[in-house]
Amino acid sequence: MLTQTITLDLLNKIPEEAAVVRAGETGRKIRFVAINSATEDPVDLSSFDIDYNLYKPDGNFITDTVYADSDGSVTIQFTEQMTASEGSGRMDLKLTDSDGILYTCHAVILFDTP
Repeated sequence: MLTQTITLDLLNKIPEEAAVVRAGETGRKIRFVAINSATEDPVDLSSFDIDYNLYKPDGNFITDTVYADSDGSVTIQFTEQMTASEGSGRMDLKLTDSDGILYTCHAVILFDTP
């Protein structure tokens, strides 16, 4: 299954690129990498506790906890429940560091027609 990579900014800027998932598609993966836009340095997400909220086009949302991959990125695989409706949605990744500081990064998710 195809994987799309989206770069997240720890300083909370919304990425210019939207993730595109077909409505009803399962198995699609979105890989998130992070940078600190103040320095343009990559951020290893393995040092964070990571939760996400997926706000679906139908008004419902899904919450889950994810873990970083060995390369410091996060990959989320979309399920049928996540892609059940068409339209525009949003994913918020909530990153908590070891000092308890919370960073929230946003990504636009477009649920396209099959």
